[in-house]
Amino acid sequence: MPQKSLIGVLEIAFTMFLFLTGTLLTIKNALELENDSWIVLLAVGVGGIILFLLYHTLWTINGDKSLYDILQLNLGRIIGKAIAIFYSLYFILICSKALTDFTNYVNSNLLYKTHPFFIKTSIFLIIVYTYLKGVEAFLRSSLIYGACILLIILCIPLFVLISGDFHFEYTQPLFIGDLEKIWEVVPYLLTYPLGELVAFMILLPLLNKEGKKKIRKGAIIAIILYTLFTSFTAFLAIGVLHPKLASGFFYPFIMLIQEVSNFDFIERADLLVVFFILSTAYFKLSFLAYASARLIKDAFPANSKNIGIILIFTTLYFLPSYKDADSLNELIEGKSAIYFFHYSFQIYIPFFLLLLTLWKRRKREIFK
Repeated sequence: MPQKSLIGVLEIAFTMFLFLTGTLLTIKNALELENDSWIVLLAVGVGGIILFLLYHTLWTINGDKSLYDILQLNLGRIIGKAIAIFYSLYFILICSKALTDFTNYVNSNLLYKTHPFFIKTSIFLIIVYTYLKGVEAFLRSSLIYGACILLIILCIPLFVLISGDFHFEYTQPLFIGDLEKIWEVVPYLLTYPLGELVAFMILLPLLNKEGKKKIRKGAIIAIILYTLFTSFTAFLAIGVLHPKLASGFFYPFIMLIQEVSNFDFIERADLLVVFFILSTAYFKLSFLAYASARLIKDAFPANSKNIGIILIFTTLYFLPSYKDADSLNELIEGKSAIYFFHYSFQIYIPFFLLLLTLWKRRKREIFK
């Protein structure tokens, strides 16, 4: 389906950066590696760049088409539509998981006397409102939020370093090299959230002519900024909280800030952290919901697409039952789920489509 070009590379790059930083538990999972965590996060960032280059190459050699069009072009109308619907369900599933995590954070740290139902309903209504306002307004707002988040990212390490609460001896040795433990954690870190960048194949066709030329560089910069942020934050968390204790906190980023005081002037920078988490989680949830609804809109005929979109948002609301959060996590976070479920959508299918496109191109050249 042809789509009008609306946006530039800055909007996509900032949205991508906010989307990546909107994953609340990345640093906690990395800190299970203790002193190795910050170096492993740098390596995972390199893997994220390779993944995006896979998606970008697939997009460009298929004529800058959307994910739905690429699936139909390479797999045929029926199979392509079926895979597109599965992708839509996949995006709404990981959006549901993120909604559960975000509800849990707000309920346990901010509104602990409020019933989770009201928290989840409020967040859900904001997501629906964002979708109804349109993707262009959403993407353009990323410039403002992105600038604020970058400023916070610059300020927080400064607060930590000048506070005197950082203990360099906690970071020694800088690299332990427990390869067995690293191998267990790295697939998860690559899946959440870097592998989820596959959803941006839905946005790429909306780029203007200049943006299409620059998106690869803009996306790589966004991934590098995210990687540096998570790696340096993990390093600071080790230095302030101790490597043996840091991974024990559900939100080590928050605990890191709460432990820091600066000359009795800034006792706690919780407000910055709250704004950071609320903003980035909002962008992640809204974008995943949009990506899922966009695929359904493309896959369903005009007279029934609204029913499909309603079903998608209904799934988003009812799937992440707050009481069943642990069951949902087990369903999509197990080791086998990462290799056979997440990697199918994030790596196997895109790589297969890339090989299939190259084979078809080669075949056409031979029979010319």
